[in-house]
Amino acid sequence: AIANAKDPEMISSALPAYILMTESLIAKDPENDQIKLNAAKLYSVYLGLFDQAPSSRKRLSKHALAYTIEVACKKDQNYCNVDKQNFKEFSKNLNSVGHEEIEWLYSLAISWGQYIEAHKDDWNAIAQLAQVKAILQKITEYNSAYDKGNPILYLGIMESLIPPALGGNPDKARQYFEKSIAISGEQNLMPKVLYADNFARMMFDRELHDKLINEVLMANPEKEGFTLSNYLAQDKAAKLKQSADEYF
Repeated sequence: AIANAKDPEMISSALPAYILMTESLIAKDPENDQIKLNAAKLYSVYLGLFDQAPSSRKRLSKHALAYTIEVACKKDQNYCNVDKQNFKEFSKNLNSVGHEEIEWLYSLAISWGQYIEAHKDDWNAIAQLAQVKAILQKITEYNSAYDKGNPILYLGIMESLIPPALGGNPDKARQYFEKSIAISGEQNLMPKVLYADNFARMMFDRELHDKLINEVLMANPEKEGFTLSNYLAQDKAAKLKQSADEYF
């Protein structure tokens, strides 16, 4: 119902009530891992699609990450202190996780990534990006179309964080974005907007930027499973188009 909603403002106002309801279910059944993963997913939608005050993003992302680590710890004791492990230890544990564990592993990656984004003023948090990237790569190895291609989209964003002059890999970023677009059959407009914002602007590719933005603005946003994010994508595309002359 949330994914197919046509009014982003209504969903932005309504989501906190859903989150509080889920928290009440956890309070009544604190050992239910599935409800905790559902709560983490709701927090991810709320933080991923709607702007929040920095202090609120820090608190909510920390809370969601705690849920996913708690579930991960019960599934595999090697993950009980996953956010404290060095990369070598983490990689060893990740290699032992099978494809049947994708759900909680993906929830961990998204919650962890949002925690890092909310705490980007903390270098200790930023240093954990490699772990999140490794999880997403593991998931795409098992199922490249998982969650409608969003793990690949997140990898594209992460590969775009570092400019080529500083060692970034724009070719890999481009491949991730284009694969994410293809997986949804271009039904999902958000990958095109993020492709324009994170990649085309970084590369100062005005032609690609404008092509992507115009395609998003001309598309029908009402697609099954993508309607809400498509309306938000068009809002973001309009802002990018308005600022393009100044940026380029």
